[in-house]
Order: sequence, then structure tokens, then C-alpha cells
Amino acid sequence: MWTVLTRVKTSWTDEQVSSVICDRMNPKVYSGSGGEGKIDFLTMNKLTPKKFQIPGNPTLRDLLEALCSLVAARHRERPSMQDNPFVDQNLNPERKFMGQEELDRAVETHEKALKHL
Repeated sequence: MWTVLTRVKTSWTDEQVSSVICDRMNPKVYSGSGGEGKIDFLTMNKLTPKKFQIPGNPTLRDLLEALCSLVAARHRERPSMQDNPFVDQNLNPERKFMGQEELDRAVETHEKALKHL
């Protein structure tokens, strides 16, 4: 990721790249820990196609997103069937209807998490 952000033209501004490199990849250490910044960055899907592009090289962007997802998996709890909102016994009758795009994204996120664990 460091190499791509520092050597490849992306859709991010210089300020965004600097912030990720300085604040997320090289955090200050407090009490033996670098804090939550790097974990938050990895687990919050900041490299989705809507948020991050590498002009002329979507394959490299996809690879970078997959690598971040793979590394982030160790920082997530293993998803369980109890957490799966699509299992009948977990459906909440008060829950707002989920649109198809939101449903597809939730299923994809759940499947990726399971694949990497």
C-alpha cells in the first residue's frame, strides 16, 4: 500500500495520501500501542471504487483493496450466524426495509469476511 500511495497516481489528493501515510501507517506510540488509526483505516473499507481510484489501472486498485481486506481480517471478529442479519431468526420486524444495493453490499462484506478467516 505504501508503495502505491507514494509512487502511483491515484484519485486521492496529496493531503489525503499524506494523512494516511503519517497518521495511519506511522502512528505515534502511546503506552506500547500505535492506537486504533491503522486498524480503523483497514477495517473501514476506505479503498472502495467510489472512494479510491487508480486511473488506468483498476486491477491494481482491486489488488490493493483485496490486500487491505486480507490484512484487516485479523482485526475483525469472526462473523457468526447470530450476527448475520439475513438469517430468519435474526430478522427484526421493526427494521427499516433494506434496498437492493445495501443488501448486496452487506452480503458481499459478510462473504469477504468469512473468506479471509
